[in-house]
Amino acid sequence: MAMSSTVKNYLTQQGIDYEVQAHPRTFESSHTDQATHVPGDRLAKAVMLEGDQGYVMAVIPSTHKLALKELVH
Repeated sequence: MAMSSTVKNYLTQQGIDYEVQAHPRTFESSHTDQATHVPGDRLAKAVMLEGDQGYVMAVIPSTHKLALKELVH
């Protein structure tokens, strides 16, 4: 699966090192770590959210769940 250009641009602008790992299409992040042979805490997943001002993206380790009640405006 391709990396979002928004995520790629942000990581590059912030000077964050990353590696894109090609893998077959998966539907759950737990399957992605198996397909790539990379531990889940070393993979990132993007979670799309819709708010009052449009869409935002949260990028978190694939082994984590996003706590919506913890997000602030």
